[in-house]
Amino acid sequence: MTVREAREDDFFDYGTFLNLFYSKFTKKVKQNHIFTATHENRVGNQLLVDLRESDLVEHKVVQHKAIKSDLFGRKKYRMNANGLKEAVAARPCIIREAMVTHLLRITANGINIYKQLELWKNYRPHVNGEAQRNELYQEPIKELIEAVLTERGQRKTFLEKLNAVKKEFMKGQRTTKKKNC
Repeated sequence: MTVREAREDDFFDYGTFLNLFYSKFTKKVKQNHIFTATHENRVGNQLLVDLRESDLVEHKVVQHKAIKSDLFGRKKYRMNANGLKEAVAARPCIIREAMVTHLLRITANGINIYKQLELWKNYRPHVNGEAQRNELYQEPIKELIEAVLTERGQRKTFLEKLNAVKKEFMKGQRTTKKKNC
């Protein structure tokens, strides 16, 4: 077996790309649903996806049209039923061409600044010498450390004030309940 390390340029935004061609399944496929899409589910220009809540008899199959009628590349064809049929037939070519221009790489945002500080401060001391040289464990720049510490201080102050207000509110609630009894 060959193991290939993933690199940043191995990742593409397929979600956005496929939305050019296929309709959304939002609110149609739930976590516990069964869905099936096979070549046999083709009806004319359309690919139907079978959706079913479960295998129970009372849960019937509902079909969802997967291909958008306004799919990417559709405007190159006549805007009638025959034009749609031609566009759908040409879809494999349209998709291959669109991969060059519309399938974009996902760019990594980098490591969260809080995680950078945590890796350097809390984890670096516990990894071996060679791993300590890895970029993940390097000391963040001073401005980043200061920004994280400032934000944490502000958050702590905010939460202390919020908790004081809650405490006063709850004390008022207890007093009100005693008076009502």
